[in-house]
Amino acid sequence: MKNKNIPAFITLLAGTVASILCIVNSYSLLEMLKIVLIVLLIFYLAGLIVGRILEKMNAEAEEAYIKAERERMKAEKRTEDNFDNDTDDENLPQEDGNDLAKN
Repeated sequence: MKNKNIPAFITLLAGTVASILCIVNSYSLLEMLKIVLIVLLIFYLAGLIVGRILEKMNAEAEEAYIKAERERMKAEKRTEDNFDNDTDDENLPQEDGNDLAKN
């Protein structure tokens, strides 16, 4: 799970901004704690939602990549098979073994 730190990062960033704004606006300590707690809870939930969405998008992109790679490999295999079929022994000129004697 590559996105496990997203909720924590969003929560900490929002908490930092809320704390700074409360200090700048001279809120009392109790009011500041209530505001920061509410902000942390809201943004933690938002971070979880964003993390799930990104996880789902990454999974879909990975599946699409795998499907495209399989198709590319199948096309490459078909091209190799067609090349092999074009160069069968029937299509090659017949050699009589006297090439060395001619030189």
